This record gives sequence, C-alpha cells and structure tokens, in this order.
Amino acid sequence: MGTVIDIHAHYVPPELISVTRNRGAQLGVRLVEDAATPALHFDYGFKVRPFFPKLIEPVAERTAWLDEKNIDYQLVATWPDIYGYGLPPERCVAWHRALNDTLAAWCGANAARFGFIASVPLPKADDAAAELVRAADIGVSVGPTGRHDSGAAAASRAAMTSTRASTIRGSNWVPLPAVMWSTASFDVQACL
Repeated sequence: MGTVIDIHAHYVPPELISVTRNRGAQLGVRLVEDAATPALHFDYGFKVRPFFPKLIEPVAERTAWLDEKNIDYQLVATWPDIYGYGLPPERCVAWHRALNDTLAAWCGANAARFGFIASVPLPKADDAAAELVRAADIGVSVGPTGRHDSGAAAASRAAMTSTRASTIRGSNWVPLPAVMWSTASFDVQACL
C-alpha cells in the first residue's frame, strides 16, 4: 500500500494559545481559561466552546494515534469555530495571519507527519487572496475557497479568492472542490 494521508483533521497548536494569551486583545480575541481546556471569545460577541482535548493534544499523542491507525501523514486545519469572520476586516486579517503562522510553525517542527491547511479572512476577497498567497510562502499544503460560508455571496468570494490567488501566484494552484491544492508543495495524485 502507498502513503496514507489523512486530508481532514483539525488542530489548535499551543503557539496559538500563547499568541492569544499575549496579543489577543489587539486582535479582538480573548483566551478564556476557566474550564479544563481553554476557549476563545471574540469581541463581536461570539463565544467558542472550550476546545476538546484531541484538538489541543500534544504532538506525541497525535502521532501515536496516526501510528495506531496506520496513517503516514496528516493535513491539519485550524478549528472552523475560531475563524473569527465577524472581526473588523483589519483584525480578521491579523487573526488569520496568527492562525496560519502558528499552524505553519507547528507543522514545520513536525514536517515528517503534518502539513497545514490555510485559513483566510473570507469576508473580503482581496484580503483572502493575499493571505492565501502569503500562506503559500510559509509552507501551506492546502488553502480553502470558502466551504464554511454559505450562499451565492460565499461562492462568489470563493471564486474571486481562487482567481486572484492564481493570478498572483501563477499556475501552481489547481482548484478542486472546496479546496485549492498547491502542486508546488503537495502531490495531488496521492489524494485522488
């Protein structure tokens, strides 16, 4: 059997919890640590439930689970509940930068087993495209095109993001349903 890749997993790295603790107020996000696991509250009123333990588990536990399931490699995305799309545009951009930077750092430190799926500030297509291009520069494996939004406006933003990122980035981006794969850093055939 070839390489087994889990293409749908979520993770919140300890680096993001630290960034939120130290700079969250500047981003419009507050870390709440009054339960067994932390939670996030956004300035616009959205309160995320506490993270379940598997979402924030140490890398050794996650790797052991992959070994148990005979999975060679896992693509991780941040938890969709914390996308923060209700933040003001400049804070939404900064928040997604933090989401991607911390996940990139964690995956970079564990690159033999993990790659990351970028998140982008979808409320504004130009911001989303710019962050997708930036994420490619820091090692993203996959970038979203708007799956966690709904309706025609979301589809339009997703199409514009894909088109703008492709234009800025060049022909490396191969659109597939709900995601864009960067063929420069990921073997698309491994997932087909």
